[in-house]
Amino acid sequence: MTAAADEGRLRVLGVVEGDDAGPVFLARWMRPGKADREVVVQLLDPGSLPADAVADRLADELPRLARLEEHGALVIERLLSVEGHRTLLRRHVPAVDLATVLSAEELAPGLALTIGARVARTLTAAHGLPGTGAMAHGALGLDKVLVTAEGEVWVTGLGVARARFAVEGAPPAADPEQVDPHAPPEGRSAGPTPAGDVHALGALVLAALDGALRGPPATSPSAHRARLDAALHPLARRLSGELSLLPDLLAVLMSYDPGQRPTAADCADALAALAEHAVGPSLADWAAEALPPLVASVGSAARRRAVEGEVFGLELPVGPPPGPAPQH
Repeated sequence: MTAAADEGRLRVLGVVEGDDAGPVFLARWMRPGKADREVVVQLLDPGSLPADAVADRLADELPRLARLEEHGALVIERLLSVEGHRTLLRRHVPAVDLATVLSAEELAPGLALTIGARVARTLTAAHGLPGTGAMAHGALGLDKVLVTAEGEVWVTGLGVARARFAVEGAPPAADPEQVDPHAPPEGRSAGPTPAGDVHALGALVLAALDGALRGPPATSPSAHRARLDAALHPLARRLSGELSLLPDLLAVLMSYDPGQRPTAADCADALAALAEHAVGPSLADWAAEALPPLVASVGSAARRRAVEGEVFGLELPVGPPPGPAPQH
């Protein structure tokens, strides 16, 4: 099951789901000199092909996932048969990750709140996906949030999580690299959970407003609260009016006790309500002016990070619905 020269091998781990177009597979892409990574891909109308032939076809298609010459998210929506050849139908979304945005400029509170609300709506969808129960992201951060020049917000990294859940029938085991390092100890040991995503959302909004939790995670409720207060106090001094409620909201999102944190849906409503009181440009107006130069200037490393965050049709976009995907 060898792909193109030096593209490595593809190991099919299991069938995720399928429809009339064909099955969807979870697979591990093993490439020389690179870390293995899990991917999701669909084979169109495999018919009676044996498993090895299916894997060979997947290996042929998979290398295209890493060959996008422009920066942006690569959303694989399905496979089509074009003149007898199986090809990928994909939508290119020119975008820049939030970490890159913040390295270039500060975000006004209204923008950070609007982005946070849209991320929360994506988490709401993920936590309630049919057939998966409460599927958590588990690795939400500034690098997993992409913003387009049209003001769309995309959260990457959900597809492989959903596929792993479908194949194994249970959330993945705890992985130090896949959970929020600032979460309380019990949150880090239990593996990805919706409550852990809410904690990460609070940390993300705080970071978008130039704040951060300092030092190692606390090991007691009182120490955790002191750590939160130290992070939120500078923010509280900068905000006024209705926005002065934000530090208290973030404190609830990042509560030591996961049971005290709100749902992602409640977070989305609360963040959106506060954003309405902010002064400044809308997300769409700001993105149209600020992001085109950033998208054009990012280097190949950022380009690859954005591409590798996306998998077949299982990412959850937030904002205006995407238009028809171009054929490539």
